[in-house]
Amino acid sequence: MKQLFALLGVLSLAALSFGKGLTGSISGNLIDPPGSAVAGVPVKVTNVSTNQVRQATTDANGHFVFEQLLPGTFRLEVSAKGLKR
Repeated sequence: MKQLFALLGVLSLAALSFGKGLTGSISGNLIDPPGSAVAGVPVKVTNVSTNQVRQATTDANGHFVFEQLLPGTFRLEVSAKGLKR
């Protein structure tokens, strides 16, 4: 019985460590001054240290997401007609 509890303890620790990762994400919603979602706008995120660039486009609700980003400092850029940079 002791071996069963020891095995369960090890599996529990393995499950906890599996859930933690080295990456993170950046997400947001693009809205105009009156509060309406802005869809179909290109969004770019750049890792300042490595100059790695990733691109996305806002969805119908103005939402964008960049997943699995390594830790670092990032610059986020949104550019579209009628929007100030």
